[in-house]
Amino acid sequence: MLKWSMNHRWAIVLLSVLVIVSTVPLFMFVGKNFLPVDDQAQFEINVRAPEGATLSSTSGLAERIAADVRKLPGVTDTLVTIGSGQQQIVNLANIYVKMTPVEERRGTQGDLMIRVRNEIVARYLKEFPDQLRTSVNPVAAISGGGQRNADINFVVSGPDLDKLTKYDDDLLKKLKTIPDVVDVDSTLITCECARWVSFALAPRVCSECLWPHKNSAG
Repeated sequence: MLKWSMNHRWAIVLLSVLVIVSTVPLFMFVGKNFLPVDDQAQFEINVRAPEGATLSSTSGLAERIAADVRKLPGVTDTLVTIGSGQQQIVNLANIYVKMTPVEERRGTQGDLMIRVRNEIVARYLKEFPDQLRTSVNPVAAISGGGQRNADINFVVSGPDLDKLTKYDDDLLKKLKTIPDVVDVDSTLITCECARWVSFALAPRVCSECLWPHKNSAG
């Protein structure tokens, strides 16, 4: 093979060029992500009750949702956590959902997440219109910083709270019109010690001194 290659150098060069060029169309068809999307047999549901909701009312709501999720085929366990994180927000609940192993069920993790979002979470959003903020997402492989495990996160910050509120409303309305975009959420937060305001499209905190603005858009 080596002798033939040395005697046909231009053929080898041409073949090498074709291989390099072929990477361009192949790259367009290959899925791309920072971390691979796989069936981990687990996901989580985040529910934020209205500001001022008590610990008991938030817990009761989260337990109701968890009980409904456990009725779905493929779900083995759920774990409800209230007020986790540095801020210990009592109206913020996290529901961890554990599924049966992949080889023991028919549907995928993604299929069950869609069903939970469309059947269970949607029912509670209708029961409490304009009061709950929810999301259904995979368990973050890398957690920290108070940021939700969303596919797209970005932050807009500035000194004018009124303008940020307007931008927040406009962005949310626009994003909700995009097909296949789900769980669009925004958190308007303030930091008194730093004296600046910011909002993030997905929950996000800055250092240890941020808390949700009472009259924020989400």
